Amino acid sequence: MTEPKTVLILSSYADSLLNFRGELLASLRASGFRVVAMSEPSEDIETRLKRDLNIEFEAFPITRNSMNPFVDLRTLLALRRALRKYKPDAVLTYTIKPVIYGGIAAIGLKKLHVVALIEGLGFTFAGQSLFQRLLRSAVCQMYRLALRQCKSVIFVNADDQREFVNRQIVPEIRCARVAGPGINLERFTAKAIPSGDPRVLMIARLVRSKGVYEYVEAARQIKALYPKTHFQLVGPIWSRLDAIPMSEVQAWHAQGIIEYVGEVADVRPYLDACHVYVLPSHLEGLPRSILEAMATGRPIITTNSPGCRETVRVGENGFLVEFGKVDELVERLTWLLHNRAQWDRLGSRSRELAESLFDVRKVNETMLRHLVGSH
Repeated sequence: MTEPKTVLILSSYADSLLNFRGELLASLRASGFRVVAMSEPSEDIETRLKRDLNIEFEAFPITRNSMNPFVDLRTLLALRRALRKYKPDAVLTYTIKPVIYGGIAAIGLKKLHVVALIEGLGFTFAGQSLFQRLLRSAVCQMYRLALRQCKSVIFVNADDQREFVNRQIVPEIRCARVAGPGINLERFTAKAIPSGDPRVLMIARLVRSKGVYEYVEAARQIKALYPKTHFQLVGPIWSRLDAIPMSEVQAWHAQGIIEYVGEVADVRPYLDACHVYVLPSHLEGLPRSILEAMATGRPIITTNSPGCRETVRVGENGFLVEFGKVDELVERLTWLLHNRAQWDRLGSRSRELAESLFDVRKVNETMLRHLVGSH
């Protein structure tokens, strides 16, 4: 009996294997592939992968926010050992360190079919401080080395692809595009916009680059004029250079500017209860939270920034504002508060766009074609 071909999936975040790539992993198994998923240690994810999808799991050492070369060397060596151990027919790498170190670990393994998924450029590409410029230069060099091993490099937005091509990190001929992680339209279903006082929602990790400060300041100004408007913030505290201290978040909550919910296992009840979804982020791959809000049928306000701008047709399902421009965010929120009769139209269009552009089944068809189409 012929052994099934093996696909190795490399990620930094254990949760993302199910939350963002669960449908893709299930499709690979349904197609008869042996699938091995690797990430940071997580007993819960390991159990769920084996129980629910019959997928093998192996943890490897990785620190997402460290720049210690000795720590990262352990990551590189662990991935090299895994490639030799499993001898995969295809490898999918995503998130920054697995893309870089997975690609470097594949050097010399000539028959290995490696596909890299670039889901966003992150903090390194988000600013112009001396530290960020120096770090960006080093990271670009590492990307160039790693992506030479890849048959395809898949991007989730046009801006990131253009950045990599212009910096000569990867030639355009090896680039492809998908619509972010896609959205499961059966899990996130269209819901009628509820009655009651206006409720605005933002879901994000609590870091500066997500636009949390702009959201809170807009909430402060709007509530001074429309005190019955509620602003919710959902998401985890994050350990990163631009992380927002918990003490600040607690102060905003105590002052009644926002309601901080924290991290939740299921965002759907909060999306169902909101009227408008806001994400004033600086830089994204293609934000999953906006796709979830669109699938739920909500008007969107986000920024004219990479990744974010691809989710909005201005005036059709929402509005774009410039990153950091609180006055623009306040202006658009004020318009929506004055034009409640338009919410259903905008929300319906969000759902239509989610169905036509961001269906996870279409995303996975493209991913599978690049990953295992030749096998």
